[in-house]
Amino acid sequence: MKYGTLSTNSNHIEGWTISTDEIERSMQGHYIQSAEEIKPCGCGIKQSLKHVVYPALKQCRFSNIRVDADVQDGQFQEVKRIILSRERFLEKKFSLLPYVKDFGPNTIIELYSTSTSFLKQSQKAKEEFLTFINRKSELIQEINQYQREKSLENIAFGKGHTIIAGGDIVMLDFIKTKKNALFSTISNNDTIVTADSLIKTTCMPSVFTALNNSLNDLYVHGVCDKLKIFPCYAVNSQSKERIEELISDFIQFHKERGVEIEDLHKEDRLINQSMNIIGATSIGETDRQPISLSNLTPGDKVIVTKPLGDLAFLALYRSKYFTSDKLNQADYQKRLNVLQTMTTSNYLISKIIKKYRPKKNESFNRSKHINVVTDISGPGLQVLEEAAQLSKVNLRIKNINFKYQESLRNYRRNYTTSTNGALVISAHSKVIENVHKELESIGLKEVWELGEILEKSDNPK
Repeated sequence: MKYGTLSTNSNHIEGWTISTDEIERSMQGHYIQSAEEIKPCGCGIKQSLKHVVYPALKQCRFSNIRVDADVQDGQFQEVKRIILSRERFLEKKFSLLPYVKDFGPNTIIELYSTSTSFLKQSQKAKEEFLTFINRKSELIQEINQYQREKSLENIAFGKGHTIIAGGDIVMLDFIKTKKNALFSTISNNDTIVTADSLIKTTCMPSVFTALNNSLNDLYVHGVCDKLKIFPCYAVNSQSKERIEELISDFIQFHKERGVEIEDLHKEDRLINQSMNIIGATSIGETDRQPISLSNLTPGDKVIVTKPLGDLAFLALYRSKYFTSDKLNQADYQKRLNVLQTMTTSNYLISKIIKKYRPKKNESFNRSKHINVVTDISGPGLQVLEEAAQLSKVNLRIKNINFKYQESLRNYRRNYTTSTNGALVISAHSKVIENVHKELESIGLKEVWELGEILEKSDNPK
C-alpha cells in the first residue's frame, strides 16, 4: 500500500485515515514559495452564494434552491464533456443544440470558473455572473424548445458549481441515463484549488481532498455502489503527469479497501494550463429514495458526524505563518490533523445512510428511516438555514462543536465551513440513537448533537 493508514481494517474509519507522517511526507516539495502564491483553501475559493449566485438565479427566475447533487431517474449510460471560454459561451451565435442533438443528454452538470472575486470586486462579480446566468437561460430555452418540438423531455441543467480560480472557463458535462424506475443516478461536480493555502494543487492532500469532496454529495444520498469519477484539473503541462498519478493513487487506495471507482475518460480532463483547479464530476447509482432538504420534520433530532472549523483553523495557521506570531509544534500537529480529516473519505458513512433510507418502491417510515442528510462543507451551517426555510420549520441549535476553539480568533465570514466535511443527519430520536451507535462502531468518536427540529412555521428561524 502506497499510503500508510492508522489501521488495515477497511470497515473502520482508521483503515481510511492516512497517517499524519504520510501526509507530511507527501507535502514535501509541494509548498508555495511566496505569499503571492496564496489561494483560499478548500471550499473557501467558491463564489459567494448569498451575494452573487442566489441573487442572479432569482433575478433570472431560476430556482435558487440549493442543489447539492443532480438526481435523475434511471441508470447512468455515458457522459460527454465540453470546455468553453467564458467569451465563447456568451457569444450570441453559440448554441448547445448541436451537442444535444448529437449526444441526447438527460442533464447537464456545470462548472463556472471566474477570475473575479466578490471580496475584491463585488459589483463586477455580481454583474459577470448575472450575464452568465442570463445567457445560460437563453441556451436552456433554445434547447427545451427543440425538445418540445421533437416531443422529447426537457433537459435539466443539474448541479451548478462556481469557483474563483483565476480563469474564466465554463465546463459542461452532458450526462445520459436510461430509464429504470428502481434506480436513480446522482451526479455532482466540485473543485478546489488546494486543500491548504500553503501547499500546491499537485499534492496528495489537495487531490485526495478534492476527489473525496466531489464524492461527498453522493454519499449524502447513501450512494456507495457503481461509483465513477470524471476528473477535471487545471495545471501547467509539467504538472499533468503528477496529477494523473495522484488520481490513479486515489482510485487504487479505494480498490485496496474493496471499493471500485471507475475512472471515466482519459481525455478532456485538463481544462486549462494557466490556472490551478483539481476536482471531478462524480456519478453513482442508488436504489434508495434520494434525500430532499425540504423534509425536516418537527420532533426530529440533528447530529453531525465530526467537529466543524477545518478551514477556519487552516486560515489561522496561514495568518500566523506569514506574520510575526510564532508557530509551535502543537500548531503544526493540529494543521496535520485537519488535513488528515479532510483527506479521509466519508464512504463508510454512506453505507450507514443507505441502510437507513427507503428503497425507491418503499414507503418512508419515520420510525426506521433517516429523513434528511446534507454535506455542510462549502456553506457550513448556512445549509441548515436553507433546509429549515424549505421545510418551513423552526430549528433549535443547542450546540456547535469546533475542532479547535482558537480557530475563532481569526476573522472569517463563516467559521463552520470545511472541505470533504461533516455530514448532518436528521431523523426521529430512535433512528438517530441507532445511527449514532453505528457511526461509533466504525470509529467515529466525535459525533455530536447539534439540535432539534421544532414546530412548523411560515417564517422559519
